Amino acid sequence: MSQSNHQNHSYYALDLVQEAVIIADSDFKVSYLNSAAEDLCACAGYEIQGQQLSQMLTLIDGLSREKMSLPVQQCLQQNRTIKITKHAFLLDKNGIEHSVEITFAPYPPGDEVQGVIILLKDLSETQQLAEQLSHEISHDTLTGLMNRQA
Repeated sequence: MSQSNHQNHSYYALDLVQEAVIIADSDFKVSYLNSAAEDLCACAGYEIQGQQLSQMLTLIDGLSREKMSLPVQQCLQQNRTIKITKHAFLLDKNGIEHSVEITFAPYPPGDEVQGVIILLKDLSETQQLAEQLSHEISHDTLTGLMNRQA
């Protein structure tokens, strides 16, 4: 199987993944994003391919509300996976925040790293359900008033 054919099969497989997947080259330019990434970032792949990763990925710290720097260079220099699992929000092209877990990993793995693969797991629905459940636990369902504390 040729390398081009193998790459097409890999991209096809990545399009089937529910999490957002973005691949950037060693210059931090977007070379691929799957349909889940297009949906989450609110941008079409053809619009963003070849653009700097920082133009499509804006992360906000949920506690400080400050813009977070992308650990892409650190990931490549140290040739290791970096995960951000708490209090991160992705700001999409339309200005909508999405609670996310994000993983940066050297791509492909091994000694011949050519870029970084980024996996974004959208936690927005999970966070919404947790907030709804918390509200339902602390409020009377009939009146909507807060329950008395024991």
